[in-house]
Amino acid sequence: MLGFNSKSLRSSKLDHYVISKMKKILFVFAFFVSLFVPFASAFPVFAITKTSGDLELTANEPLFSPSTVWRPGLEETRSFVVKNIGSEAHTLYVEAVNSSQTGNVANVLLVKFSSGVDLYGGGSSKTMTDFFADGQISLVDISGSQTTTIEMTVAMLTSAGNQYQGQEAKFDLEIGFVGEEEAAVVISGVSAPGLPGPPVCHDTPPTGPPVLLSAVRGINSVSLSWIEAPNPISYYLVAYGTTSGNYLYGNPNIGSKGTTSYTVSGLSGGTIYYFIVRAGNGCAPGRFSNELSAVPFGAFLAGPAVGFLPGVMGEATPSAGREGELAGGGTTGAGEIAGVKAKSVYRWWLIIVLILIFLAGYLYWKRR
Repeated sequence: MLGFNSKSLRSSKLDHYVISKMKKILFVFAFFVSLFVPFASAFPVFAITKTSGDLELTANEPLFSPSTVWRPGLEETRSFVVKNIGSEAHTLYVEAVNSSQTGNVANVLLVKFSSGVDLYGGGSSKTMTDFFADGQISLVDISGSQTTTIEMTVAMLTSAGNQYQGQEAKFDLEIGFVGEEEAAVVISGVSAPGLPGPPVCHDTPPTGPPVLLSAVRGINSVSLSWIEAPNPISYYLVAYGTTSGNYLYGNPNIGSKGTTSYTVSGLSGGTIYYFIVRAGNGCAPGRFSNELSAVPFGAFLAGPAVGFLPGVMGEATPSAGREGELAGGGTTGAGEIAGVKAKSVYRWWLIIVLILIFLAGYLYWKRR
């Protein structure tokens, strides 16, 4: 006798419904992935593996991204992996080839190679000029079948001044085994671009600084008041730090002409803060005011105050000609954060993970 199980029928319909919905979700997800992946694959740094003789090299090419905006104090480290695929030991060397520079910027770029310990540069403070001139540089012995990771660090001296803006140093990196010409490979496109060229501004700056009159503490806040700077004025900026003369954070536009007060909120209670104000006109910043300090009441808070960003010392506007100040003697377009150019990286591998999760869910419901 055939039985009728309503519970099993409902379960079967539910499974069919869920599977149908999962298929639709996967289809939509795959559609958007197909649109996104071409952009991910266009990212300009690629992992490559090159083999020559007993040498096998794995690295990103170019080693240093051409989109990096260099500034005084910036340090970038990149690594590459070398394997001796032969049976005999070899001495690894590196050499700068096809090198060029403008404005002697290589004199203010330090170069270091390391692998757990410094192999070149480091304490000896080798500049890129030295690196270009030293030719073939022996780094480390690599036994047969051994793999070694080498790190290359390039750093711009904090003392680098404005004369190095718009200059650049370029080179290709030859990597090989000493005494075996056939075991050398070259990574093309390795470069250390210089700072961007100085912006051009035709606006007239305020003829004097504002005068900061008071800094009144409140609960996790400090209220500032000042006498206006002389004309012309289009905006005011407030900056602060926790050490006198060192202003870590700035709000690039807290008001236009006529603004004489501002409350900085989101400060940590019990911490001493030092404040300054400046006026600006268009792309031309004025001089900073005098400094006042205050210790707000309230609870401990981490991070910058509301509306403040690290290193901002000029108005954040789309104007291409704006000019601000950069610690270390350089200049940067206003609204940039300490001269660092923001970069976005497509995390394409996350797409693969999400696809696998969706697929696993689909198979799970299909089997039930």
